[in-house]
Amino acid sequence: MEIEVINLEAEENYRESTANLPHINGPQNLAYVIYTSGSTGKPKGVMIEHRPVVNRLHWMQKQYPLNENDRILQKTPFFFDVSVWELFWWSMVGASVCFLLPGFEKFPQAIVETVETRHITTMHFVPSMMSAFLGYMENSGEIHRLANLKRVFCSGEALKPAHVERFNKTLFRQNGTRLINLYGPTEATVDVSYFDCPLRLTELEFNVYLSANPSIIFNYLLWMKTSGNNP
Repeated sequence: MEIEVINLEAEENYRESTANLPHINGPQNLAYVIYTSGSTGKPKGVMIEHRPVVNRLHWMQKQYPLNENDRILQKTPFFFDVSVWELFWWSMVGASVCFLLPGFEKFPQAIVETVETRHITTMHFVPSMMSAFLGYMENSGEIHRLANLKRVFCSGEALKPAHVERFNKTLFRQNGTRLINLYGPTEATVDVSYFDCPLRLTELEFNVYLSANPSIIFNYLLWMKTSGNNP
């Protein structure tokens, strides 16, 4: 068996070109393939190009700007597309990201400790997990430990008015943290619409307001249908 030996002290091993690598990918090239059942219920691999990913990240920075003092908590497994903005958004503007240990997203006390000690300003929940987290916060009396948290994004399931009301009574009332609802299928690159949750609305007013005020992410069209399947 022949084994190549590389002498790390030899200067000739460090004389390769220092030029930037050539551009071989464009906006239309594949960025990733993510496995999902999506809205059809049929498992498939969804192919996402670089163009919509960059579009999605630029929209998020325009709508909810981060700066060098912000820090995102990355706690979504990478096989869910929410992880895309958790992993890349911060790097565009000199902010920071903190990785929660795998599996710790199930433990509210671990999230609270990380938000407090790592000065987290931005994070994400699916509504069911947020409900469990709010239950912990209501019973623990530790809301003050989340004082750094500026915004919470919610997606992946239906966000109900009751969720919004509980959030505002706890995190917004004491810390001023805002809740944003996102919606979109994986095929459309994470999200296509967003909604800044109001502070005081009844359930009926909430549903009417949401239906009448859809906010669309850059360069997308959203068709809303009635119960009769009419646009």
